[in-house]
Amino acid sequence: MVASFDTREQAERWLKSHPSPPHCAHILIVGRYHTVAYDRATNGRYLPTSLALEYYLASLKEGSVPAAVASFETRQEAEAWLRAQSAPLRPAWVRISGEVYLAVYHPNIDHRALYPLSMADGYVINTEVEPEGSPSERSQP
Repeated sequence: MVASFDTREQAERWLKSHPSPPHCAHILIVGRYHTVAYDRATNGRYLPTSLALEYYLASLKEGSVPAAVASFETRQEAEAWLRAQSAPLRPAWVRISGEVYLAVYHPNIDHRALYPLSMADGYVINTEVEPEGSPSERSQP
């Protein structure tokens, strides 16, 4: 993670003015991961959405989600609590209006974030592995 932005426009201005964008780095735009794509040959600069966070949350969801360390009625209350935590904050589960969130601190950009576990809805981790044996030993469909 190299930066966080409140709007896509801010992120695009940063990318456009950056002398040498960090290719393949992640940035946050309004709480969603994006990848910095930079083609030096054409000076092309892009911010495609990254699903890394959704898949990470999906992997956490597969296990049992630990009990929340705190519970809040509103997101504003949770954000105030998160800001008050000493750095470095370890990832923690919290509840906001009954929904489970992952509270994290990104130390390299000094940014605290709340990610709803529901971001992982619809994403599954592919746990299938290649069958044992060589291709010739496997039966054909």
